[in-house]
Amino acid sequence: MAAVTIKTDPLYEAAEKLFLFYKRNPIRFFTEYMDEPMSPKQIDFFKAAVTTKHTVAIWARQTGKSTTVAKIIFYWLIFSGGLFNQGGVWMKENILVFAPIQKQTQNLFYKVEALLKKDPIIWAMIEKCNSEIITTTDGNTVEFLSASPGSHIRSPTATRIVIDESQDVIDSKYYADILPMGSTTNPNIVESGTPMTKNHFHETVANPDVTVIKQVWHECPFLNKEYIMKRKRQIPESLFDQEYMCIFSESSSTPFPSDQVESVLKKYRWSKNHAGLMSRKEEIAKMFEEKAIFVMGVDLGKQKDSTVITVGRVDKLPYSIVHQEEIPLGMPYTHTAGRIKALYQYFEPAEFNIDYTGEKGVTDLLVQEGVPVYFDKENKRGAIVFNVESKTRMVTTMQVLIQQKKIRFPMNAEVLFYQMTQQQYEMTSNNKYKFFHPENSHDDYLWSTLLCFMNVDIEGSETQRGHTESAGANVWTSKDKPQQRRQAQSKEETKESVGNRLKSRSPKKRTKSLLI
Repeated sequence: MAAVTIKTDPLYEAAEKLFLFYKRNPIRFFTEYMDEPMSPKQIDFFKAAVTTKHTVAIWARQTGKSTTVAKIIFYWLIFSGGLFNQGGVWMKENILVFAPIQKQTQNLFYKVEALLKKDPIIWAMIEKCNSEIITTTDGNTVEFLSASPGSHIRSPTATRIVIDESQDVIDSKYYADILPMGSTTNPNIVESGTPMTKNHFHETVANPDVTVIKQVWHECPFLNKEYIMKRKRQIPESLFDQEYMCIFSESSSTPFPSDQVESVLKKYRWSKNHAGLMSRKEEIAKMFEEKAIFVMGVDLGKQKDSTVITVGRVDKLPYSIVHQEEIPLGMPYTHTAGRIKALYQYFEPAEFNIDYTGEKGVTDLLVQEGVPVYFDKENKRGAIVFNVESKTRMVTTMQVLIQQKKIRFPMNAEVLFYQMTQQQYEMTSNNKYKFFHPENSHDDYLWSTLLCFMNVDIEGSETQRGHTESAGANVWTSKDKPQQRRQAQSKEETKESVGNRLKSRSPKKRTKSLLI
């Protein structure tokens, strides 16, 4: 047990007694000593994880799987001394914890940290504790790592492997990067997740050598039946089957399969906040000198999602995201509108598309500030109202761009990748597409990106590269040059929809500041 070597510590004797009494009965440690209630399924999952080599928890949403995973990590970190590897060498615990994106590993870290801090005896055993690594005074370690497609996993050999939300980890990362880390230790492997597509997670669940602990919603004593029945009436049947009944659904699918999206992830420079953009002044200035053509898409924050702004470059193939940033939920309209205006004035996009589905306050402020928001009666550009038709059009365009490799995404854009591969659809009774995403997840980065590239040309060939003059007739589906588009647009715009469009500025003048 951690810290037992510190025999001069006044907590040593208490720690020794704690270790001896609870090591053989960890359930009592959590339920009695730590006052952490556990449901029957949580107990089954915990016992399987610490006694069998490979355990998978396939549970309904909000039924306590992450909380249980945190307890498993805690137990190995505090109560285990380590193990012998295949060469007979004793190794201290090196527990590797993975999740599809870094934010999810941080959520697990916070749960583990809360358990550690709950008792002064336990907390005295911790030498280092941050969102990337926890170490004990006797050398046990747990590392929290992102398993996103662009992540570079570098770590010593694992004694235990934990994968949270395993269904969202791509197959190549799972088989080629994560599992080989246990090649010399034959570690305990613990996975948790919810059914989605039939990838490695589906194969693992079907493996007879893996212990599977399944928990549908009505088996969890912590869920409210009235609430779940209400959700059942509100969401697609296939989504309910996945989220609450733990069924790998055949009736829904993702429009952006992970292998296809992964194929367009490339290493190149981009930015995702103001500081990052300012660090690229010279690079952006060179784009202006090349007469680069930019487009811009904004998905406005609602009750749960943040506002996300995406800027893309579309004067040459493959099209690419140049800048993408998030404005946190709850920011004043004036702040959000000000940031959108600053980026609009900086990049002067040839097309500016913004979500106009719900709250109109930000869009009205932009119009008042002179940002030309176009209101198209056909709902194809400008202020876009999200409906079945507009969403289907945007998704279809992006599907073609990805399949034909006419677009690229940054290798480390893990939130965008996660949201794209999480998005699902199904056919309704009237043969319309219905798009949705799992509960407790978001799609703001996705729709901002789709808005940004919704009107680019999907027919141009790979050899049709160039800058303003050649791309002007090649990039846009209308086949108009950006300057001609603007002239035509200005004739159609009404007093209600626009202020005066900003005049074009020279590259040098455009790169002076972000007007913030």
